[in-house]
Amino acid sequence: MAMMIQQNLPFLLQPISPSTSSSPRLFPSKPLSLPSHPITTVRSPKSKNQIRSTRAASTSGFGDNITDVLGEVTIFTATGEPVMFRDLWDQKEGMAVVALLRHFGCVCCWELASALKESKPRFDSADVKLIAVGVGTPNKARILAERLPFPSDCLYADPDRKAYDVLGLYYGIGRTFFNPASAKVFSRFENIKKALKNYTIEATPDDRSSVLQQGGMLVFKGKQLLYARKDEGTGDHAPLDDIFNICRKASVVLITGCGKGGIGYEYCKAFAEQNCHVFASDIPHRLNDMTDLSSQNIDTLELDVTSDQSVASATQKIISKCGRIDVLINNAGIGSTGPLAELSLDEVKKAYEINTLGGLRLVQQVVPHMASQRSGMIVNVGSVVGNVSTPWAGSYCASKAAVHSMTNTLRLELKPFGINVALVVPGAVKSSLGSHNMEKLANCDWKLYGEYKEAIAERAGASQGGKATDATIFARHVAKKVLSPRPPKQIVFGHMTGLFAVLSWSPLWVRDQFFTNRFGLNKKV
Repeated sequence: MAMMIQQNLPFLLQPISPSTSSSPRLFPSKPLSLPSHPITTVRSPKSKNQIRSTRAASTSGFGDNITDVLGEVTIFTATGEPVMFRDLWDQKEGMAVVALLRHFGCVCCWELASALKESKPRFDSADVKLIAVGVGTPNKARILAERLPFPSDCLYADPDRKAYDVLGLYYGIGRTFFNPASAKVFSRFENIKKALKNYTIEATPDDRSSVLQQGGMLVFKGKQLLYARKDEGTGDHAPLDDIFNICRKASVVLITGCGKGGIGYEYCKAFAEQNCHVFASDIPHRLNDMTDLSSQNIDTLELDVTSDQSVASATQKIISKCGRIDVLINNAGIGSTGPLAELSLDEVKKAYEINTLGGLRLVQQVVPHMASQRSGMIVNVGSVVGNVSTPWAGSYCASKAAVHSMTNTLRLELKPFGINVALVVPGAVKSSLGSHNMEKLANCDWKLYGEYKEAIAERAGASQGGKATDATIFARHVAKKVLSPRPPKQIVFGHMTGLFAVLSWSPLWVRDQFFTNRFGLNKKV
């Protein structure tokens, strides 16, 4: 790196002069001023298919004709063929990412180009056209393409800096090299070192005024500008994960356990409201409970999480139809109430098979597809009792504790593949779980715990009290968190989550005393 800076020093010391190109500007007065923070569009009430996010107040500087104006600019392919911007992607519905690399001899240009090359399969899988434009002649572009290497079919040269001028991207030592944001280059030193393995200063444009050129990133859907960001300094560029999230079409979401009355049913509606293509699934005899879900954004399918064949078949159906699965919500689960000393092992096994292994079975089927696209989100539904076990539900608590442990492991193991893993920790949320628990207790005849029958029954419906969180509110909260640009590792929400947080930090004797009094265990038999 030191040698490279030394080699570039003569260039840096030369006076910077404007480009001598006689090409007229495409704006009548001053160039467009891109804000240094990202801007994206807000979904209007009339169009639910636009990408969610926030729009900066300064977007008025672009005007509605930004795509048309930029479209008139002529740049060159790496082989020297002239091409107009408007011909680079489908101007009706096509998605395109325009990466302004800076000049071809810039070390940060090579670092960004290297990152784009690694991310290209992800953009290709989302049907997004990648357009990388550097300042310099086509022969300079070919040097980068051959030595980095970089795919030449998406690399373009802007020798007269026409596109950069149209977008108002500045250049010069004072506004780039000495910008405080340039310090970010040191946080990516290893990436730069890797990208510069075959670097050569010969890629630097002959026109020295192009040295230390500002870069940027734009995302288009047809003629609509979805995102624009100019780099603040030499070492700065847009996070590619954020760019990819903006580019993606409607996320494909698979949700298990979606019968009416459960939280899964509300998850389906919540993710559909966020423009996702939802696949709602449940066991065969509960398919009729999902008929109300059928809509343009929701498909229903049969899926039994305890069957390898059923899970594989459902996964393949989604892949065949959509080509990918972006989000997996492992929601399917059952209650399991009763004293551990008397609860049948078959009941314990069933809870573990559905609540824990069922989710893992889905993970093992879905992960290879997510890994191939280098993106995805797995959401496992745990419980506050996965952190703090309660009496009369030891089997259920243990199955959820295993989900928590499994999720923490998966989060680390799947990170290299670009797959995020989150744990949802619901508190008391209104659903049909309590009534199902009570139905199963109706035929139970406890031998040792006959005197505690009422206390056990109370535990079966403990999560369904009057203050339990509405399932619709809960599901919408989870959906927004999961689909956010940087989803959290845990989503803790619902009534009594505060109480259980306190109990988890309390000494065991405090916790024991609380549950002893709460569930009638303070008397001798």
